[in-house]
Amino acid sequence: MILILGASSFIGRHLFRAYGPARAIGTYCGRPVADGRFFDATRMRLADVVPRDAAVSHAVLCFAEPKIDACKADRQRSDALNVRAAIAAIDELLDRGITPVFLSTEYVFDGRRGGYTEEDPPNPTTVYGGQKLEVERHLARRTADFVVLRLAKVFSVDPEEETILSGWCRQLRDGETIDAATDQVFSPIEVRDVVAAVEAVIRRNLRGVFHLATPEAWSRLGMLRLLMERLGMEGRVIPCRLEDLRFLDHRPRDLSLDPAKLLGATGLTFRDVRSGCEEFAQRAHALSR
Repeated sequence: MILILGASSFIGRHLFRAYGPARAIGTYCGRPVADGRFFDATRMRLADVVPRDAAVSHAVLCFAEPKIDACKADRQRSDALNVRAAIAAIDELLDRGITPVFLSTEYVFDGRRGGYTEEDPPNPTTVYGGQKLEVERHLARRTADFVVLRLAKVFSVDPEEETILSGWCRQLRDGETIDAATDQVFSPIEVRDVVAAVEAVIRRNLRGVFHLATPEAWSRLGMLRLLMERLGMEGRVIPCRLEDLRFLDHRPRDLSLDPAKLLGATGLTFRDVRSGCEEFAQRAHALSR
């Protein structure tokens, strides 16, 4: 049995669906989840929802405020959830002999060069990245019995889910102008591959820090143009640089990750961005008929 803290989040929802209530306990806060248990990580203890005699081996920490600007706009609120609540949950898990699987982020790096491995020193330039790194370091100080998965940009091939591809598709259909940075680079990964990686890490009882990304690096503009080609759609796209866009918090340029350590430890292969855009386009066309 595993525990999914934040089963109403994007990744948590997919994880809970994959495991099912027979193999996982899922919690939610803002949005109810079928067969889930209410848990406000900022106000409650795990003992309030998971009995001490529950046979739980691992807990995946999915809850977070993931919006970069929202974390900076309300530092007190985001610290309460992303740092203090996460650390409190981790400490309780460790006290109960449960292995934490912490979902971290590519934003622990400064984006100056990309292609980051697990051996590269983190240097976050955003509030969100700093919060995730603080939790990573707490884990490392407390124990060796943990897993950190640093996630790249996660997308879905489902047009009805709110991710980067569906957002672009909507903008193209609505005739909106899309500003796309040429110098923002990432290693996007499809959510089903994230689920497969979490399952493999738990099944193989791995420990340590791993990068969860595709082996390929894409610019935001390049990925958008690929999607447009697969959709057979034209649009008003303005190539720009990150510095031309207005954000509350800094945006690192190249956050591409090297997933070789994870792929080698699990034997997994991840679908590439081209096939992901192709599947998204096929589903989008089917829905529009």
